[in-house]
Amino acid sequence: MSAGGFRAHEFSTSSLPVQPDPYNTTPSQYAFSADGRLKLDANVELTAEGTLARVRRLDALPVPNFYDDDYLTNSLKLGIAADTRFGLLDLVAYRNEMHFQLNQKIANVTQNNVVYVVQANDLFKLGNDNTIRVGLEFRDNSDASVIFGGKIGYNIFAASMMWNWQIEPELALTNAVRYDYLKLRYAGTLVAG
Repeated sequence: MSAGGFRAHEFSTSSLPVQPDPYNTTPSQYAFSADGRLKLDANVELTAEGTLARVRRLDALPVPNFYDDDYLTNSLKLGIAADTRFGLLDLVAYRNEMHFQLNQKIANVTQNNVVYVVQANDLFKLGNDNTIRVGLEFRDNSDASVIFGGKIGYNIFAASMMWNWQIEPELALTNAVRYDYLKLRYAGTLVAG
């Protein structure tokens, strides 16, 4: 496990005008992460990982009345790997999220991005000289914001294969191929322009 953070008082408000207010922002950053591994037996291992972070910044922007921005991110990842008679099987799933908010006097601008991924692989040998890896992956990525008036996203379905041929002890040949199918989507009302 690990944790860290900082907080800063960049400006003294006594020497600056009351408006605009961004000078009163206190930048900060806090983060926490943890990961672990559990051996179920000699051939099976579970993994887990989680993170959480928050960042508040004060940016100098060329747009009037913008104050500060806040980022809140989190992630969770789970996996299992097993050495079986079918090869080394590996399954991983994770979720990442980023929430962004730009604070201003008129209205706050928010954006929320979420990614889900599931990956499965099998690594096995054919004879003494050939190693094969086959894999499947699914990815869902979506982003919701008033910036583009709705929710935009995509799905990816992917399949991959790798073949490593150890021709001689000093010479090997590796070939890999991957196919991705991408599907875009949008829901909402487009912002003018």
